[in-house]
Amino acid sequence: MPRYKRYLILFCYFFAFLSNKIEAQTTNCTINGSFVRPFKGKVYLLPAIADKNYYKKNAEVDSANVYNGKFVINRNVYDNNIYAYRIAVRSHLINGITNLIFLSPKNQVIIIDSVNEYVSPILKNSPIQNEMKYTYDKFFEPFIQEVNSLESYAENLYKSNSGNITENKRLKIASLRKELSKRGDSLFLQYAKEHSDSYVTLWKLIERFKNIGYKKEYLETYNLLSVNIKRTPAATTLLHDLWYAKNLGLGSNFPRLQLKTKKQNKIIVDFKKNNKAMYILVDFWFSNCAPCLREFAMYKLLYKEYKVAGFEIVGVSVDKKDDFKKWQKVTEENGLNWINYWDEDGLLSKKLSINSFPTNFLLNKKGEIIKKNISPQELQNLLAQHLKIIDNIDQSVEPL
Repeated sequence: MPRYKRYLILFCYFFAFLSNKIEAQTTNCTINGSFVRPFKGKVYLLPAIADKNYYKKNAEVDSANVYNGKFVINRNVYDNNIYAYRIAVRSHLINGITNLIFLSPKNQVIIIDSVNEYVSPILKNSPIQNEMKYTYDKFFEPFIQEVNSLESYAENLYKSNSGNITENKRLKIASLRKELSKRGDSLFLQYAKEHSDSYVTLWKLIERFKNIGYKKEYLETYNLLSVNIKRTPAATTLLHDLWYAKNLGLGSNFPRLQLKTKKQNKIIVDFKKNNKAMYILVDFWFSNCAPCLREFAMYKLLYKEYKVAGFEIVGVSVDKKDDFKKWQKVTEENGLNWINYWDEDGLLSKKLSINSFPTNFLLNKKGEIIKKNISPQELQNLLAQHLKIIDNIDQSVEPL
């Protein structure tokens, strides 16, 4: 090998090594924070996204005591990127969490004027935080008021009825929430078009995707981002996750799942090889999820009526390993006599960006996704329209 090529290779190796050493250097930064209202308690600096892949080494939770409304957090920073966090507050006077705060690797001063998940703190000398607080928060303020109004109505309704409301009212609330969610996505897309070169847009897109799951609108929003924003590590991770989760978009073939049976045997579930069911509802849930459990009563009725006509349910529990026996008990006590599998610790569900529960997918005979998060009432209407009820006493469960 010619000498100059050896030198070039050695130089490249040295540069790569030096770059890694620079990125791996730890910087200690100080956050001086204060509240507009003095009190004593504790604050926690939390990553805005639970997925640590978006933070590299910067996903640690930092905390500090609050005295007379003031606190100091000393934190280690491992690279020069900007990441989104939230501040949680715990005290006998105040409990809550703020909207996003964008921290860079330097000493910073924070002023918290409201402990509200929709209100962002003030970060001195930060154009990104100014956009978050004075542009993004203001843009969504009317929409957030509608969301809060609906949630207050739902909360009061449940309280006044001791937690039990009619099925029609519950379905109405679910329908209103779905409509608001669609409008929220539409507003967010509008904001992204006006603010494409924005860390706020990027991290709010990540937050929506991780909380709600894949929607084609989220990939459209990503494509609006500027080249500068797309080059950030968080945006690179987002694109990877979006493409992976795209398998769960409407019209896509539902991916094969590697799960476990009630006897903890591993099994590959391939919905494209289904030769029996006309419709399959894949329901992701866990044993401590109250909204999940509420839907079982309706599912049981539909399963009894339409199983022989071509309707199947596949339950996928995301229970943790310690709750395995509880999951088994819940399926037995609730009489869930359809197919039930276990996604241990929800690891597969996380890869598919299924992070809220219950989440369901309705598949056709080909294993294609035709509905996502279909309500029990919508499901009943669809089955009544396309399947004929057949009286048959054989309701035994068979594998797909």
